[in-house]
Amino acid sequence: MKIFGYIFLAEDKHHLVPAAEQQATLEEYARNLGRPLAEILVEGATPMKRPFKDRSAGSKILKSCIFGDAILVMRTEWVISSTGEGQRLLNFLAGKGVALHCIDLGGNISLPE
Repeated sequence: MKIFGYIFLAEDKHHLVPAAEQQATLEEYARNLGRPLAEILVEGATPMKRPFKDRSAGSKILKSCIFGDAILVMRTEWVISSTGEGQRLLNFLAGKGVALHCIDLGGNISLPE
């Protein structure tokens, strides 16, 4: 079971959180889960409105994840671009048995613990 960290470098300064800060937050969260981050992928120069599956790093994570894996992100808005996209992403992840942890929402938003 792997934990993938997703760092999003927003184009909009209002949403920009430095990569080092995101990485430290993701690493601490993973430690609290009792599992190390297997890989951290960084997404840059991508509009927030682009679906996660259509982004370079997002697509790589989705292709790499298998049952029991987890994806960590600091802010939900960085992986869920709209209500419809969110539902499709959560259904896709549930079908693969992959958890999505959004730190701003307090944890796992996709699978029962």
